[in-house]
Amino acid sequence: APLRFPVIAGGFGAVEAEFVVRVAADAPPDRLDYSPAEAAAFVGAVHAGIEVAGNALSSVMTLGPMASVPSFGNNIGLVIGPQITESLSDLETIRAETEIDGQSVGTGAADKLPGGIAAALAFALSVTARLGRPLTAGQWVSTGALTGVHAITIGQTARIAFTGIEPMTGMAVAAQPTTDA
Repeated sequence: APLRFPVIAGGFGAVEAEFVVRVAADAPPDRLDYSPAEAAAFVGAVHAGIEVAGNALSSVMTLGPMASVPSFGNNIGLVIGPQITESLSDLETIRAETEIDGQSVGTGAADKLPGGIAAALAFALSVTARLGRPLTAGQWVSTGALTGVHAITIGQTARIAFTGIEPMTGMAVAAQPTTDA
């Protein structure tokens, strides 16, 4: 079935093609810093994925990076796609392309990630440890936008394709409010 990307009506919405890492093991609670080489040991699997970004403030992207902090970096959701079987060192051969309403809006690969996937995971391991919430086995880490951050509005479709993997396609739909009981 086609995916559904929630977008806040009147706000900002986007999709980002990303490599997504499943954490293989619990990070030690007393360790605060990781190198990319050390972080690579925590890679359980790498999947194609889509970060769904959004904010109730339509101008959030024009206000600078600090404007997205109160909304957890504009993250609304994460789509976990198929597993990529290439090794970390071979991921440069995997390219991604994002289309909005049939028009290509960006292409990219692991070389768009400063330091690559292992560096992105090292950053996540270090930051979460310093916050007192070390990563645990089975958690997912998105590693950064490969093709850019692509605005999408309610009713538009997005198609995200990775080399050798069935494309992921979906439509932006109005986000539904949730209530805590």
